[in-house]
Amino acid sequence: MKNRGADIKEMWDLIPEDIDILVTHGPPFGILDQVKYSNKAQDGKFAGCEELRTAIERIQPKLHVFGHVHEGYGKLILKCTPRDVICVNASIMDEEYHPVNLPIRIEL
Repeated sequence: MKNRGADIKEMWDLIPEDIDILVTHGPPFGILDQVKYSNKAQDGKFAGCEELRTAIERIQPKLHVFGHVHEGYGKLILKCTPRDVICVNASIMDEEYHPVNLPIRIEL
C-alpha cells in the first residue's frame, strides 16, 4: 500500500535477485493489467505498477504470479534477455466479483 514511484520502488528493490518465483498482489505495468475503470487508470488503460515492471525485467524470475486486476486474468510470456518470465494473473473473480475464472496450471 505504498505510493507509486520512489516509495514503492524502495520495496521492489528488496526483492532478492536470485528468486525463481515471485508472488505479488498487483501486476506490473502493461502485463495482464488492463482495466475497464479504476481510480488509477482510465477506461481500457493499464493499472499495473511501472516500478514493479522494472524490477521484473531486472530480476527475471521464472514465474511471476499476481492478481488484483480481475479483468486481466490469464497467462503470458514476458520476453526478456537472457530469460523469459511466465506471468500469471490468477484472479479467480471477474470485475464484478463473480468466481468465473479457473485456476491456471503452470509447469516449470
